[in-house]
Amino acid sequence: MRLSISHETTYHYDDQVRASIQYLRLTPHDSERQQVLSWQLALPRPVRAQVDPFGNILHVLTMDEPHEAIVIGARGQVEIDEKREAEHESQSSLPFLRFTRLTEADEAIRAFAAKETKKRTDRNALIDLMQALNQHITYTPGATAVDTSAAQAFANGAGVCQ
Repeated sequence: MRLSISHETTYHYDDQVRASIQYLRLTPHDSERQQVLSWQLALPRPVRAQVDPFGNILHVLTMDEPHEAIVIGARGQVEIDEKREAEHESQSSLPFLRFTRLTEADEAIRAFAAKETKKRTDRNALIDLMQALNQHITYTPGATAVDTSAAQAFANGAGVCQ
């Protein structure tokens, strides 16, 4: 199956920003399941590709002059092998098992995860958990701040992507 992808993100700031840095992981890579036929980023300035520690293609966009908005575009075509259900992961999952003061799961989150996954650990269990979280937590601007923990956002049933 051939997919044509077009994505645009626009950041608007209430006040002029003196400088900003965006870490962009918007570029797919070839794998056993997909082949990138064409891909390009539309950015306000040239950037170089690098690979992050997890194998993702990363571009760092540094805006060091005052600006009130940033428009980031990505588009291209990817061929997917529909016969392959998933990729074989070569990266260790250990970095994703760490937690911080803000990301540590409390008992309510653990119980929710156990209920939604039925203690399964396969890909479908993760998809079920993701969909249940999407239903449980409503995107609500102002509901959380940079120091709001995952447990607080989960308990409130609302938050933003910080």
